[in-house]
Amino acid sequence: MRLASECMSCLIKQVERAIRLLSPNAPNSLIVKTQHRVMSYIANQDPSSLRSEDMGTVTYKFIAEVLGMEDPYAEQKKKYNRLAQNLHPKVLKFVSESKDALRYAITASILGNSIDFGAPIPINLDEFTELSNMSLGDIHHYERLLELLENAKNILILGDNTGEIVFDKILVKILTEKYPSKTIIYSVRGGPIINDATMEDAIEIGMTKICRVVESSQSPGVILDQSSAEFQQIFNESDLILSKGQGNFESIISTPTPTQAVFFLLKAKCELIPKIFQVPQGTLVLREKTEKLEKKCV
Repeated sequence: MRLASECMSCLIKQVERAIRLLSPNAPNSLIVKTQHRVMSYIANQDPSSLRSEDMGTVTYKFIAEVLGMEDPYAEQKKKYNRLAQNLHPKVLKFVSESKDALRYAITASILGNSIDFGAPIPINLDEFTELSNMSLGDIHHYERLLELLENAKNILILGDNTGEIVFDKILVKILTEKYPSKTIIYSVRGGPIINDATMEDAIEIGMTKICRVVESSQSPGVILDQSSAEFQQIFNESDLILSKGQGNFESIISTPTPTQAVFFLLKAKCELIPKIFQVPQGTLVLREKTEKLEKKCV
């Protein structure tokens, strides 16, 4: 997706939030130096070619370098995997016993997208106590997804954050039970980037025990030409893609998907996403990829 004007100031704020979280004693000069590095990088690029997913990768690469850490969010990722796993039994019980288990599995999965250290709103896991009151918005999109699920043979879920992956595991479980003949594959990042889930997290929370897990690119969003040949083949052969989170939305909305139906599952957290989807901030979004939606992001 093209880098929008709203993204420019957001990137600079992300640098400040990240360094203050990861290194509370870091001097202000280090934050300013890193922000200047991001701005200098942008200034030396062709504005028409800047993509938000690329800038996310560059920005967090710079943050990791100035902090001297390969995986700056390692401890935060483990923490939120643990917190999510503590909630898992209660959420799974509620979902499994509800009249529409799939609907609530999708709701829980999207609510898990709240666990995002790149977002400007605070993480609030207490929202899971209100799961029964959560809405997916326009029911048309859920009904359309059910229609596509019936006909799909190969389903690819593009994972996003740690913690969130625990609730995606509930979605995979319900999908597997409802559609036992379908192939379901879950993807994680190809290496550490922000607090996104990697293969290590998939193994830790048990995702690898219930479905095949593959690695995509090492970026906050799937960049197809930076992913392995194995992942590209799976992506291209999937009938239906469930794209989790904002990073994946930003990359997949501009990725050609001529033979795949694509649905975006995310929470509208930043300033830009509510404008694109025309929903209030904090809304749980379930929306099909359409030409009309793509045009909003060009």
